[in-house]
Amino acid sequence: MRAQLTLIGIAIIFSTGLVVLSCVGDSRATAIVSGEVRDDAGPVADATVRVQATTNKTLTDAEGRFALTGLSPGTPITVSAWKHTYYCAKAEGIVPPAGDVVLTLRHYQTNDNPDYEWMPPTGEESCASCKAGVTEIWLGN
Repeated sequence: MRAQLTLIGIAIIFSTGLVVLSCVGDSRATAIVSGEVRDDAGPVADATVRVQATTNKTLTDAEGRFALTGLSPGTPITVSAWKHTYYCAKAEGIVPPAGDVVLTLRHYQTNDNPDYEWMPPTGEESCASCKAGVTEIWLGN
């Protein structure tokens, strides 16, 4: 009987503690920024979207949608998106809460242009003939 009363007492103390902890929680208001990541063909799934310069990030769903949570209402942020084979995209000055952010990714070139005719960096018919300063910097690197 005494063991049962002790267990009941522990249960009451534990459950009371949970109620108190849930009431104490973080009282700061938070906001959400949501939107879509697209490319020229439509929504982009599995793109990483983050609040720039933070670890607050998420992945887009199959329809390219995302939601960044835990943001300070009224404090402007920069939201960026990235995925392999794409250049990064960003939207600056987004003020949470916001629900209509669209980030457009653009593929980077992954092959050479077969029609490109090689041009030497120096000589009469070269890059240096019209872009001498740029060519000097390029050759110096």
